[in-house]
Amino acid sequence: MEVATLAAAALAAAAPTGGEFEQVPIRDLQVPAASGEPAIRLLEHLPPDFRTVDLVHARRIVSAGLGGDGDELLASAQKLAELLQGSIGTTRPMVDEGRFPKERMVGQTGRTVAPDLYLALGLSGSPHHVAGIQGAGTIIAVNRDPRAPIFQFADTGYVADLRGGAAGARAPDRGMARWRLSSTPW
Repeated sequence: MEVATLAAAALAAAAPTGGEFEQVPIRDLQVPAASGEPAIRLLEHLPPDFRTVDLVHARRIVSAGLGGDGDELLASAQKLAELLQGSIGTTRPMVDEGRFPKERMVGQTGRTVAPDLYLALGLSGSPHHVAGIQGAGTIIAVNRDPRAPIFQFADTGYVADLRGGAAGARAPDRGMARWRLSSTPW
């Protein structure tokens, strides 16, 4: 017996191939009608809160790494996530320091995510972290080190010190594997 397991969002869904399918037998099932009032009644449907939704299901994620260290910068990252109606994510070092709960960790030992937009603020781009964002639609990276590995995986990248704001931000000198501006509506 062989068994394989995959993390949620690790692979994109394949399109139907139009091949042959095995017919599954259908059986009629007789269920007696319930008497009286239904036991359960829907009062209201509440959509998931983007701030607390499991990262696996988030459409937009703003992740803060050690390059965004500092209470003011972390508060700014959380505010940006709120403005984008996105969830906040992070890296293992930030979780190890106790700045975020483990449920917010993205990467090989955290959550594997596939959001439409992944904003990486102050992330170096370690292989363990990048393994968890392979399925992201658009990755935008901001890091003060122009040689940061995250730029190899980002669709768009900016070299900037997060403490200094966007003033003086520039494209990395080297290493952008897919340098482009995306027209994807987030």
